[in-house]
Amino acid sequence: MMQILYSSNSFSFASEVMKYLDSNFSLMSSSCRSFSQQEKLVILSDHIENDIIIISSIKNNDDLMETLSIVDAAIRSGARNIVLVAPYLAYSRQDKMIPPYSSIGSEIVISLLKFVGVNKIITCDLHSNFLLEKYGDFIENIELSEILSFHHNAILKDVDLIVAPDAGMMKKLSSVGLEIVRFDKIRSENDIIVSGANFGDFFNKKCIIIDDIYDSGATLNSAYQLVMIHKPSSIKCFVTHYLNHHSPDITSEFYTTDSVYALPKDVNSISIASVIAEKILNL
Repeated sequence: MMQILYSSNSFSFASEVMKYLDSNFSLMSSSCRSFSQQEKLVILSDHIENDIIIISSIKNNDDLMETLSIVDAAIRSGARNIVLVAPYLAYSRQDKMIPPYSSIGSEIVISLLKFVGVNKIITCDLHSNFLLEKYGDFIENIELSEILSFHHNAILKDVDLIVAPDAGMMKKLSSVGLEIVRFDKIRSENDIIVSGANFGDFFNKKCIIIDDIYDSGATLNSAYQLVMIHKPSSIKCFVTHYLNHHSPDITSEFYTTDSVYALPKDVNSISIASVIAEKILNL
């Protein structure tokens, strides 16, 4: 029997993943206590027999510390091999030294996870391939194209045109099989400028803007306003990870995955639990 642990914010997602697994898997609970200085103490409900899977969406520093503590507790309780399923992995965007002499948050997080005892990470739609190239088989990334394939009817049905807000997203979408228009993204000191497409492409077409992350919303909002000016017949938006605590500044349909918890009510959530379950079954 393979046991599956989950962090305090990932119970719902872990339960959804369990629907697609067989009787060889069982959920195992833990408790996480927070003290006055926000220190964490994790206590598992039982010992661990062999290998274990931990499901934890790591959205912020609290999630990271809880996840590290779960891994440590699992090792001390008998776990030999640990697979961490982190649908969203905090700090993964910090993969370069920008500006010079700065820290690289993604490498700090990976080093910490490896140090406490994680043997493999499964995550979704990493911002770039830097971590995959550096850490090889330690990280398995569920590509955006896989998510779009699993949920084609919900996301891409009847779409005429995909809008990629930048070159990186254009590369991720290259295998989808639909017409794609790419914008160019320029970061200024106070804003993000999106420009550079053939605006005739949008007229009277059913469009979708796709991006990996919605945080401040500046990139997607800028692309949305630019497309709307040129009168598409419809427009909707999809992001893999919705990190903002508030509703989007967009009136059209907005979709995201359940890679993070506590989504605003007016954002449509598409579950990636079945995709995650398939990766677990293939371990």
